[in-house]
Amino acid sequence: MGPETQLRMPLADFEALCARLAPRNLVDATGCLQRVREVKSEAEVAKIREACAIAARAFDRVPTFAQPGRSLAEVFRDFQIALLAEGATGSAMLPAARGRMATAMSSRRPGRSACAGAMS
Repeated sequence: MGPETQLRMPLADFEALCARLAPRNLVDATGCLQRVREVKSEAEVAKIREACAIAARAFDRVPTFAQPGRSLAEVFRDFQIALLAEGATGSAMLPAARGRMATAMSSRRPGRSACAGAMS
């Protein structure tokens, strides 16, 4: 189904499902689904642009709260607030932002202070 797809059932249940579907077979449709997902409608492109604009505005605010002496947890909390203030509405954007924020910081361990020059 895709690179993030997981089969979340015991093997015995999966085998029982396959037996019940016989003579039909389950096949990997990853390539087909990925090609379909690559094509975006105008509405999807507009949503992606909106999400990127929200994230860009939030990242523009990072230098105001990522200061020496503040922990990554504090900076990330303020970044989440900035995302919400700029218009993020779902939690899906927040975990992704955390990964990018952690990459941007010189130290990724909780409780460690941000150091001068950590943000590029």
